[in-house]
Amino acid sequence: MFETIPLFPLNAVLFPSGRMSLRIFEPRYLDLVSSCLKSDSGFGLVHLQQGAEVNTVSSTVETRFEKTGTYAKIIDFDDLGDGKLSTTIEGKSKFRITSSWQEKNGLYKAEIDWVEEEEAVPLLENFSELTLLLNQLMQHQQLRQLKFEDEASDVSQLSFLLSQYLPIDSSTQYKYLLLEDPVERIDLILDFLEDVSQ
Repeated sequence: MFETIPLFPLNAVLFPSGRMSLRIFEPRYLDLVSSCLKSDSGFGLVHLQQGAEVNTVSSTVETRFEKTGTYAKIIDFDDLGDGKLSTTIEGKSKFRITSSWQEKNGLYKAEIDWVEEEEAVPLLENFSELTLLLNQLMQHQQLRQLKFEDEASDVSQLSFLLSQYLPIDSSTQYKYLLLEDPVERIDLILDFLEDVSQ
């Protein structure tokens, strides 16, 4: 069933279960955050193909973004003053855009179709090293500020969180997001780790 959601194009990729900080200062996104907090709703974070994250008068480059994104909910926010907000968002579910448009205030909206959740593959012993790696990543000061409370519960969540927090470029991250097999995503992460260790 199709649904209409607001979009937030960004030079980054958000995975389900992943968290990231966003600094909000544009009026269109301040209004979006206010609306989301009032209605306990979220928005779609989509990876930019072309264009800038911030609207500028001088910008002549058309904004283009990928067709698959992640629905995000705001889990924490802080008023920084001067019309700026610091927010922490968490990825929930993947979606595909069927059509999109830009409102008069500059906010993008889209009609989307939800992507089916991945099969829950249990974390067996052969994933223990990757689980340990994720736990080590979570001890980094920047990630501790995101206030994770739970460890990865299955291979899908483990692959999402490693894809989110390993130093992988956003274009490659997007390719990982498109995959629907968590074991295949894990295999690519292992390849990445092998490459960077050489």
